[in-house]
Amino acid sequence: MVAGKEVDSGSAPADLHPEVVDEAVTVSKRKIITADAFYDQTVRRYAAKKLRNFSINEMVGHSREPSVANILSSANFISRQLPIRLAKRIFEMQALPWLVLQNPHIYRVFELYSSSFEAIRKFEGRINDVATNEHFCETLSKALRENLPVVELLGQGVREAMQVVSRRSLHIDSFLDNMLASRITQRVMAEQHLTLRGMVDDEWRGVIHLKCSPYSRFLATTARVTEQCIQHYGVAPRVEFSGSTDIKFPFIPPTSSTLPPSC
Repeated sequence: MVAGKEVDSGSAPADLHPEVVDEAVTVSKRKIITADAFYDQTVRRYAAKKLRNFSINEMVGHSREPSVANILSSANFISRQLPIRLAKRIFEMQALPWLVLQNPHIYRVFELYSSSFEAIRKFEGRINDVATNEHFCETLSKALRENLPVVELLGQGVREAMQVVSRRSLHIDSFLDNMLASRITQRVMAEQHLTLRGMVDDEWRGVIHLKCSPYSRFLATTARVTEQCIQHYGVAPRVEFSGSTDIKFPFIPPTSSTLPPSC
């Protein structure tokens, strides 16, 4: 089978499960993607770029003073970095076996990432005023909303793909690790920028909690787990905290948008 071509709906390999054949035939009835688009040189060029790593302290620095200059600096940084991160994931999906990418769930992720890549790339390094930043923020918000089901789509797609391709040949563990880790980074970057607009708070800078207390989080978690234990088992173990109760540091709390529902 040649990458980028439609599946021949008139026949299918005899050793595939019937439901897989039906799915492949259904997919082949619509024109999925052309070879030129599949091996898009723009994606390849961006995927080859080196990532610019950043720290929580750097994110705090962008938001320490929510001035127009800092907000525009944040916007341009994200407009340059997000397309690279999206392109690397798109390129990784392009490297999957062709029949796997044709899985409707995995292909939907491919479509979502490609759409976000093109939309955000248009702003790359061109955000020089508040009005342009507002348009950029609208684009980021739309991308965040549209990409919410990515984790569920990946899970379902991988389960179905393993009926066709072995786990080893699919390199599924590294593929999922890269997709999920990158997704968290992308959403944190976007959400951090979106929350900078008009936000002044001694405790927070965007999605970063400046004064996170491990002890406070320990107490809250202990109370929740104790309640669940008593509810289900009638008893709860005694829990002790060892360490400083006063230490605080910047922290990005996990949210429903950055982690799978099961986390």
